[in-house]
Amino acid sequence: VAYILGKGRETMNVLEDAFGVIMMFQPECDLDVPSAPRRLAIFGSLRGRKCAEVEIMSSVENNDPGTFTKESSPAVSRLNDIATDRVPVKDRRDVGLIIGKDGKNLTRLSRASGAFVQFVGHVLHITGSLQERTLARDYVDFQRERHGPSSMRRISGRNDVTVVQTRDLYFTGSEVWKIENETGTLCMQARDENGISRFFIFGIEEGDHDTAGGGCGRAKAEKMAKHLLRDKRQTNG
Repeated sequence: VAYILGKGRETMNVLEDAFGVIMMFQPECDLDVPSAPRRLAIFGSLRGRKCAEVEIMSSVENNDPGTFTKESSPAVSRLNDIATDRVPVKDRRDVGLIIGKDGKNLTRLSRASGAFVQFVGHVLHITGSLQERTLARDYVDFQRERHGPSSMRRISGRNDVTVVQTRDLYFTGSEVWKIENETGTLCMQARDENGISRFFIFGIEEGDHDTAGGGCGRAKAEKMAKHLLRDKRQTNG
C-alpha cells in the first residue's frame, strides 16, 4: 500500500493525473493492520481505469514479485472496445530491449500505437482498442528486430505506415530517435518487398504537415526525414 500511496499520497496523485482517474482505498480496508485485505477503487473512463490498474500492478509486482505473474497466462482479446492483452516475454534481453533506457522504448511504443504498453514483471500488458493493441504487438516485434540483422518490411494492406525513399542514404540512431520523440512514431530503416532500402514511419496518427505549427504524427515525421535527407545530399555534394 505504501508504494501505491507514496509520501503524502504523492504517487496516487501522479497516477490520477496521468490517467485521468480518481483512486481511493475502500473504507473497509484497515490500513493499520498489515494482514488486512487491500481493495483500491479506481473511478474514471474505461481506458483510464484499465491503464491505471496495469500501472499499479506493475508497481506491486516490482516490489512483491509473483503477485500477479505467478498464475498469469497469455491473453489476446478480440474485443473492439478497450481491453488488455497479456504477452509473456521469457528472454530478459528482450524485456530490456522493449523497455529501453529509463522506459523510453515503452513510451515510444505507447505513443506510436495509441495503446498503453507496460510490463508487469516479465508479462507485457497492452491496453487499448483492438486496433491499438494489434499495432502495439506489431511494434513490439519491430522493436526487437531493430536490434537484429537488417529486416524486410511488408506493408501491403497496412494504413499505419508512411514510406520515404532514402536513395542509399542512412539516418543515425540519434536522428531516428529525434524524429520518433517529436512525432510519436516508430521509425526504422529496412528493405521493402523489392529489396530496396527505405525509411519506414509507423504510427496510428497520420497527422498533417502544418508548416506553421510544425505538424504532427507520421506527416511531421515524413517532413523531418525529408529535410534531413536534403541536408545530407547537400553535404555530400
